[in-house]
Amino acid sequence: MSKDGVDPNYPVAAETIGVNFAHKHGIEGTDAAALAKLRALSGGDCGWGQESDGPGGPPIYPGPILDGKLVVETAESAYKAGRQANVPLIIGSNSAEVPAGFVNASSKEELLSQFVSVKSEMSAAYDPDGATDFARMLTLVNTDKVWAEPGRFTARAFAAKGTPAYIYLFSYVSPSMQGRMRFGAAHGSEIPYVSITSELEMGPQWIPRTQSLPR
Repeated sequence: MSKDGVDPNYPVAAETIGVNFAHKHGIEGTDAAALAKLRALSGGDCGWGQESDGPGGPPIYPGPILDGKLVVETAESAYKAGRQANVPLIIGSNSAEVPAGFVNASSKEELLSQFVSVKSEMSAAYDPDGATDFARMLTLVNTDKVWAEPGRFTARAFAAKGTPAYIYLFSYVSPSMQGRMRFGAAHGSEIPYVSITSELEMGPQWIPRTQSLPR
């Protein structure tokens, strides 16, 4: 977003997020000196990062910039108004995309407190008996919030316009990767199966499987 408060789903402007990111690295101001310090940060500092500066902290991860010229509305507003392209769509997600990063917490209570309006529903869905492994719960919440539900929303919008839409859920984990992917298929793990490089990526234990791992 180009300005704060433009859209309820993107309430913080890109510039504000940039200032927050700089502040996280001890850089204050928006002048040339601050820019020089930002440019001096390492690649690791500027790589893939968390969505916020700690649980409940200010956003530091960028998103769409609604500048009124190149991007004039959000994807959601376009979909709701039926202005998306009329082309068949296939969209989906993996069963355990990332362990954290977009939604962050150090306990179940801290995690659920970020979804106050649906806290009871969240608890029933992700931790019905109170025995769900916290790491698994955090993984699934991140997966659903950032990948699965946006994909479902998009598919519904296309289908409502009469456009063919297909949803996939990739959940296969090869035996050689199950130690690293304890809760399901991680982000990007479906790619070798599309590009036919599974043995190189997953090791020699790759075997065909028709039954998905339980979610």
